[in-house]
Amino acid sequence: NVEDLKDRGIVSGKGDGKYDPTGTLTKAEILKIALEANAKAENLVEHPEEDHWAEQAGYVARAEELGLAFDTDLDEPATRGYVLYLLTEAGEIDVGEYDSIGFPDVEVNHEYAFDIENSRLQEWVSGDGDTGNFRPDDNLNRAEVAKIVEKFIESFE
Repeated sequence: NVEDLKDRGIVSGKGDGKYDPTGTLTKAEILKIALEANAKAENLVEHPEEDHWAEQAGYVARAEELGLAFDTDLDEPATRGYVLYLLTEAGEIDVGEYDSIGFPDVEVNHEYAFDIENSRLQEWVSGDGDTGNFRPDDNLNRAEVAKIVEKFIESFE
């Protein structure tokens, strides 16, 4: 999954060129990935005067141009629910509303419940093997996000 996303120009690794698959994914990284995966990152205007790499590269400005509701705490870890929310938000996907969620640990009133349920129905994500839980508020590592984003992209091809 990582290699395919690299070939597509969606991920490029850390500053040293290594992907760090077990590392925690940040909100800045998923912002970049969500924009790239949804073909919303063309012709970015760089802002070298900014402090954060995501601002310097133009990802934050693009998200603001698009009216995306994203978390500006860019260096915080991205949770599993937030990743699905931002992928669907950047893709302008109407996730619908649901009366129940197919993961036993996700309540219908969870902030990202509808994004999670839509992602489950699209088969971008699945629950833990023994419990079926999704763990929406747990952090997501970089390998997990590569798998999800690969499935996300494939569903539109």
